[in-house]
Amino acid sequence: MSGIATLKSDLSLDVLRAHWRFALARIKSDPNAAAYVADFTAFGSTWAAVDQKELGFEDAVAAADATVVAADAAIDALVDKVAAAIFGGKKVAANPALAQLFFGSLTPSKFKRPILGTELQSVQGWPAKLAAAALPALQALAAPVTAAVGAGNAAAKAFSDALVARDGFRLGGDRQRAFDAFNSLCARAYGGLKAFAHDHPELELPPTYAESFFKGSAGPTHGTTVAETAAAAAAAQAKATKAQAKHDAALKAAAAKEAALKDKQARVAAAKAAAAAAKTAAAAARVAAAAAAKKKG
Repeated sequence: MSGIATLKSDLSLDVLRAHWRFALARIKSDPNAAAYVADFTAFGSTWAAVDQKELGFEDAVAAADATVVAADAAIDALVDKVAAAIFGGKKVAANPALAQLFFGSLTPSKFKRPILGTELQSVQGWPAKLAAAALPALQALAAPVTAAVGAGNAAAKAFSDALVARDGFRLGGDRQRAFDAFNSLCARAYGGLKAFAHDHPELELPPTYAESFFKGSAGPTHGTTVAETAAAAAAAQAKATKAQAKHDAALKAAAAKEAALKDKQARVAAAKAAAAAAKTAAAAARVAAAAAAKKKG
């Protein structure tokens, strides 16, 4: 459309609504645009229906994501039980070959990362390995691990399907038709209003009369009026302040962690030094005792 913005469907529905509400309010404010009020008013139902569908897809993604987290937690708990059976609460496995069979070169904590990522792929073969294990504690985990792996596979697929469905909706269908319908409404109204201004020079309407009924290009996000730019600046400042607070907290936590590590290292070094000194003193005492005994003899 010449002179006014054409909204692309990759914009949010909130942006579309903002343009629609602006146009509707502006059209209602001018008697010369009365012929377009009904069509622009009716578009509200179109927007609401599409928005409801998009919310449904977003809700499905959120629900599937929550199921993924729950499935991952269940698998993590069983990974901990397998590790307990193999490691027996120690840092080094009593049976290194068994640890290698289940965890490869990873520690159990690293094996569990990320959420339903490589962990889910790695535990696919665990049910058979657990069933064939010599340790009764591992054999007992075969059934729950089988169930957890099945639930994890189902959760991962459901999440992937939900994402595909949501993204497919965003790329076409009713959503695309809503943007096309609004752009078409605007094109017709703009053309009519432009012609009206041309046909009625006696009204001395401004050159941008027809454009004034439609919100500016959707490209800039900082606004064009003083109020809009001030609001954008305030929002950006608030966001920056929040980010700085998080950064400061992270630095503080890192410093505390480093201090704790240095303190631990210092205590370990002091303990080692004390042990060495005690050992040296004991050795010196033995030498002195031997010398005294020899002298006495």
